[in-house]
Amino acid sequence: MLPGWEGQVRRRIHPTMRKVGQDIHDDFVPHVDSGEMTQKKFVRIDAQANVEVGSSAEHAIYEELGTSERPAHPTLEPAARKYRGRYNA
Repeated sequence: MLPGWEGQVRRRIHPTMRKVGQDIHDDFVPHVDSGEMTQKKFVRIDAQANVEVGSSAEHAIYEELGTSERPAHPTLEPAARKYRGRYNA
């Protein structure tokens, strides 16, 4: 193995993953906007360049996936799908 290669790869991937995460975040528009899901939207990227995009609103998961009483109103998954394969590191 080449010493330090992992850090070099992460440094090159990190900006691309941040851009992907920010683009998904920006396109993630809640179905019914009471304001809470929008106010609690987030994008996080860790040291390994893993990206997490979502909303910390308690009802966000129910909006995205639905319940036995209510159909799903997915917004995050379609926003993520839009950017699949668009970026190259």
